[in-house]
Amino acid sequence: MFDYSRIPVEIWHLILLAVIDVPYVLDTMISDADYWRTSPLYHDVKVYAESERCRKSMRLVCRTWRAYMDGYKHRWITYDTGTDADSRQQDEFRDVLNASVISSLDGCVPSRPRRLMFHVRGENDVERFRKLVENSARKLTILFTECSEGNEDALFEHLLSHSAELPNLRFLAICGPTRFIMPLRALSTAFPKLLSLAISHNRSATYLFSSHDTLVLPSLEVLGLDVSQTSADAVKSWDLRGLRQLHTRLSGECIGGVNISLEPIRLLGSNLTVLNIHKLRASGAAILLPFEFWTWCPRLRELLVFLSAVYLDAPAPEDHPLKSIIHWPHFDTTDLSNPWITGTSLSQTSILPHNMNLFPINLQVLIIWKSWPQYSELLSHRYGLSETEDFLVKLDEVCTRRLIRVEDRDRITLHKYLETRDNFIAVPAHSGDIDDDSS
Repeated sequence: MFDYSRIPVEIWHLILLAVIDVPYVLDTMISDADYWRTSPLYHDVKVYAESERCRKSMRLVCRTWRAYMDGYKHRWITYDTGTDADSRQQDEFRDVLNASVISSLDGCVPSRPRRLMFHVRGENDVERFRKLVENSARKLTILFTECSEGNEDALFEHLLSHSAELPNLRFLAICGPTRFIMPLRALSTAFPKLLSLAISHNRSATYLFSSHDTLVLPSLEVLGLDVSQTSADAVKSWDLRGLRQLHTRLSGECIGGVNISLEPIRLLGSNLTVLNIHKLRASGAAILLPFEFWTWCPRLRELLVFLSAVYLDAPAPEDHPLKSIIHWPHFDTTDLSNPWITGTSLSQTSILPHNMNLFPINLQVLIIWKSWPQYSELLSHRYGLSETEDFLVKLDEVCTRRLIRVEDRDRITLHKYLETRDNFIAVPAHSGDIDDDSS
């Protein structure tokens, strides 16, 4: 019989960690393979709950296992004092805050969160965040923050001044400050090993980065930042040589016939595998995606965009590796009620099929962000049932000819949906979905 007592302690530690491992949820490196389908896995509470069940079971085996497993409690915590907040999550957060004091008194293992979601709604929340960072954040790898207006600067300043207390931070999502002159340079200095960075701004805030504000994060793989208003001169000074995913906005602003919001994509696109244009600012006309786009992004495999508000004017290179397109059929199209293409006969309902004819031959799938009933209902409000059906039939014909699978967010193909003409009865959109749409 094998003598398990001879197995080194280090091997046992690896075995125990494998049992409570949570794929995706605690990962700091985001896979760029099928991003659209895998991204929800990074927020799967049920998977983490199952991992916690295993951890709590194993700590009952013996004192040694208990001490080791207690070092991994509270790996994912959420702080939110909002009216819809989960009381259990708040209890866990209080346990983490108290752990450093209790452990110093009775020898208990302190809590060391790996992932934190923190909502700041007032000064008291800022103070609790300070306590957590100062006492319990040394193993924190993933930090999401949300701020109400007026608290962004205090949170940002505290993060920078206590970066030494966050030596393992690799994934940071933060609300951008309003009064810092060089926030990108400050973040680069404070957290030079970041793998993922997302900076958002409150709706009433408009922030333009200075041309002297440099983002120097050579290891960064994922960037979520509105670069559409950032000058090309500023982006040229950035060092993001490892960047693989960019999540940004796009506008229709042109100078000398050149869409200036595309310039940052041109400068950052050489290694991108995922490009998510999640918001659009346009004024009536569809935005041209120039032929040069394919040379700017020669490794792009997944494109997320409002596909009826951008258009191609020439076929993409046949050897381009683009595999998937996700169509946001509405997303924040400010002032874009009826896109059209100057100098052509293309109407709004024909832009999407037009584009599908011109994408690379390697393209395998087009995913509509909504379900087919929702999409049809939204289209029919604007075009009527007959034109909506004609549009969907035309899209199906184009994609079938090109061997492109067209499916909705539930993986139902357009061809299967069209087989039942009764589907064209309007179906109300689900609550929580944005119901202002165009094709």
